[in-house]
Amino acid sequence: MSMSQLNKIVSLAAEDTAKSVVENLIEKYEMIPKKSSKPT
Repeated sequence: MSMSQLNKIVSLAAEDTAKSVVENLIEKYEMIPKKSSKPT
C-alpha cells in the first residue's frame, strides 16, 4: 500500500468519524439545527 493510498484512507476515516461525532452531539443536545450549516 502506498503512502498516498494510506493518506486517502486516513482522511476519509477521519471525515467519517468527525461527521458521526457531530451528528451524535446534535442528536443528544439538539443545540444546532441540522439544516443550517453556517460556519462558526
